[in-house]
Amino acid sequence: MKTYKKFQKPSKLVIAVTALIFIMVALFSLGFWLTGGELTGTKIKLLKLSLLPVVSVNSHPVLFRDFWKHAEFSEKYFSGPEGKMLKPSRQSILDAYILRVENKILADRLGVKVSEPELTGYSNSLLPDPASAETGLRLQSGDSDKDFIKKEVIYPEILLQKLQIWFNGQEQYNAAVYQNMKSFVQKIQSGERFEDIATNFSQDAASKNLGGDLGFLTESQVLSELRQPIKAMKAGEIKILPSRFGVHLIKLVEARATEQNISEFHLQQVFLKIDNFEAWLAGEQSKFTVRQYINI
Repeated sequence: MKTYKKFQKPSKLVIAVTALIFIMVALFSLGFWLTGGELTGTKIKLLKLSLLPVVSVNSHPVLFRDFWKHAEFSEKYFSGPEGKMLKPSRQSILDAYILRVENKILADRLGVKVSEPELTGYSNSLLPDPASAETGLRLQSGDSDKDFIKKEVIYPEILLQKLQIWFNGQEQYNAAVYQNMKSFVQKIQSGERFEDIATNFSQDAASKNLGGDLGFLTESQVLSELRQPIKAMKAGEIKILPSRFGVHLIKLVEARATEQNISEFHLQQVFLKIDNFEAWLAGEQSKFTVRQYINI
């Protein structure tokens, strides 16, 4: 007579382990499907709901959903001649986005920051109405578009400018320019006329033939990075000041206030440009490790 073993119900541990293995295999298969092959509409919808990174820059993950907002914005608002869409490739949009992430990481490391007043002030001057010819953007959704442009378009541009100002202020990277500027200061202190130095050496074509004379400028007409240093100067004083364009030897001839209480500054300058910022930045960006996880 045959005997049969009584069926034993699997233990809770076995059930849990089996379920865990099943979930891991399912997740692995889903992740493999999401990150490989053609990026379909279904994949895009799932990726936008996930926390999966599209790339990592060093140890900094760039989430797909954050990048995709930027990609949709680029495809929607940047138009070419006669209003035709340029339709940049998604990979080119991602490559540009990666550069912005690298710039932000670099700026944080160097202590270069964009303050909220700076961002707001520049944004308000750039986007005073629903259309901005200067940026080539067409705003169709009011304030929500302005907020996105402020964070995703204007902020990276200001940050890049401030990185350039930082670089132009570093004597270690621009030794020849600063040596020339210091020699100009010594010549002026020895009695040589500021006007003669500006005429002979300034690289500002608009003012060099006027002895470097810029005339009276209102505060708003002065580069934003030069305003505070110039406001702190006394009449007759000269200073070496970096800007986004290069290095300026500034002389404050006179400061006055108009009847409307608007500050004006009579300035002279010797200007020397700096051309190696892009090469330096490219060198710094090449040091980053970028890993792409999703085929765009």
